[in-house]
Amino acid sequence: MLARTRWNARPAAILPRTSTNACLPPRDLSLLRDFRCRFPRPSAWKSSNRNGRSEGATLLNLRRALQCLSRIPAPVLFVIGGSFLISVARATSLTFVAIILHQDFAMSPGVIGLVLGTGPLLGALSAPFAGALSDAIGRKAVLVMILGMLSFSVTAMGLVGNNPFLYCIAYTAAAISLALFTPISRAIISDNSQAQHRLRHFSWRYTASNFGWVVGPMIGIAISPAMPAGFLVAGAIFVILLLLLAAVDMPAPQRTSDKTTTFAHALPAIRIAFRDRRLLCVTCGAMLAVSVFSHWQATVGPLLISTTRNAPQTFAILISTNGVVVLLANPIARRLVARLGGLAGAIIGCAMLCASQIGFVTSPALPVLVMSMIALSIGEVLVVCAEFTLVDTIASDANRGSYFGAHALSSAGSFLGPAIGGFSLAAFGGASMFLLFALVAVISAVVFFVGGRASHPTGKQ
Repeated sequence: MLARTRWNARPAAILPRTSTNACLPPRDLSLLRDFRCRFPRPSAWKSSNRNGRSEGATLLNLRRALQCLSRIPAPVLFVIGGSFLISVARATSLTFVAIILHQDFAMSPGVIGLVLGTGPLLGALSAPFAGALSDAIGRKAVLVMILGMLSFSVTAMGLVGNNPFLYCIAYTAAAISLALFTPISRAIISDNSQAQHRLRHFSWRYTASNFGWVVGPMIGIAISPAMPAGFLVAGAIFVILLLLLAAVDMPAPQRTSDKTTTFAHALPAIRIAFRDRRLLCVTCGAMLAVSVFSHWQATVGPLLISTTRNAPQTFAILISTNGVVVLLANPIARRLVARLGGLAGAIIGCAMLCASQIGFVTSPALPVLVMSMIALSIGEVLVVCAEFTLVDTIASDANRGSYFGAHALSSAGSFLGPAIGGFSLAAFGGASMFLLFALVAVISAVVFFVGGRASHPTGKQ
């Protein structure tokens, strides 16, 4: 019996417990347990070594990340961190403007859409002039004016109280400043980053901006949403950015000697770009898609007040959902567009936008609203990735600047969306408004498809 016990004990200590071991007598099983307690299994040693290697790899990756962060130029690092803080400030304050205009000033949905759309439209029209001004006097000087205007206007929105005219003027100034920050920040990254690192820095800025939309609404709820305190906190954030900007050395870009010739050829270059039917279709399709997913807060916010309880809290949940999904879906959408192509990505994105609008019509329940917001966010990321891929495919090295400049007019959808949505909400109700946006998404997909099938004006690229 002793020999049998020893013969069974040794392999049982090494091999995993099986049905064969379960058939042993109780005495043999007790000996096996004692043997396992005194001599650990080799797999435990391997597991401990594996855990040690994983901890070492984690520390190594953290060290590499810190070294990579230290190599980022200070202006680029300021833009990345500033994009995060600006998104937090916007989500804390400006996102609740539609609810404030409806509750405190009793504005109709049509007027709310007009107020919220005017600022982005004026910002899109003035962005070329802001870029030219930054070439003349430097990016830092223009950025100081933008952040100063943001701090003043957002703080004024928290202090004006019951004056709707001053409130709308302050919001318009803030919206224009936010629209100008994007092209200036891209120019700063382009000025201070090496060519092989620009795309990485652009993606980090986009990720930081979207991460701010995840954190900001929760801060707004903690402060009390749709209250003056959120605007005062946002104004303080912009003041902090101004103080940080003072410590950043941002050299002015090199000036060209022949500026008049450059401005003289700008308008003909844009005219030539719009003769390309493919670019015209991509720009119009992107404008329609932007009108669906841009500034959806202007239409969803007032609708939630009349259809759900705790509208500010539900609104904040939807905003956070949008930020999380855009943050997580961005790398996946980029790979999908790279694999399927820009045209397929744009059409799939428009289909997701259409599905989101139909979901909003289905039910005002929170799970349905969240699922619809997920579909809208995925469609937004797909369209944003696809439209730039399409323009990059259409353009050549000689006309890339004029093509992307002409395509920038698609941002006018930020004005069309709130305006059309607000008036349709006031005239026909929420269901008709969402169905109208679903139709706009379908038309956008058709326009993208026509642009993908169109030929070059000259018959060759």
